[in-house]
Amino acid sequence: ITETPYPSTDPYTLNTKFDFVSRHPDKLEPMQLERIVKSVRSYCHELHEGDLHIRGTYGQPGQVWGIIYVKGNLHIGGRIAGQGMVVCDGNIFIHENIEHESTQTFLSLVSLGGYVGVPKETEKLKIQSAVYAKNSIKGGEEVSILGNLVVENLNRMDGEKGPLIMPK
Repeated sequence: ITETPYPSTDPYTLNTKFDFVSRHPDKLEPMQLERIVKSVRSYCHELHEGDLHIRGTYGQPGQVWGIIYVKGNLHIGGRIAGQGMVVCDGNIFIHENIEHESTQTFLSLVSLGGYVGVPKETEKLKIQSAVYAKNSIKGGEEVSILGNLVVENLNRMDGEKGPLIMPK
């Protein structure tokens, strides 16, 4: 990670100016992540052995209530209703905008070992959710997250001199 001039025009600037990592090593782990990893299998409301597909429309929003644990990949997109968290062992694939059905909706998406995938041909994508993934977002041109994004391994490029894999 290179240090950028302040203020930066880079849409996803990492502030390395004050060396946050070495000053606060205890704050690197996302809060409650260890608790989620340890307890999700025991306390989930729904358990899916394979991949899970959640696609919502305006007339029939996808439903996410409580804690859903997926022993595979999560495929999600569209209008979502509910108050919950989807935790998966694999990757999260976002096929279209994720929009809340109402102001009462809140959503968290957690990938314990994978990345967040967006179709490469997607020009602009909006995600109304908190998102945690072990690895970066891949694909798409531009992603707007109305929530938080936490990734353990931020990889903007495929290798040192490879192509850009993370959207703006």
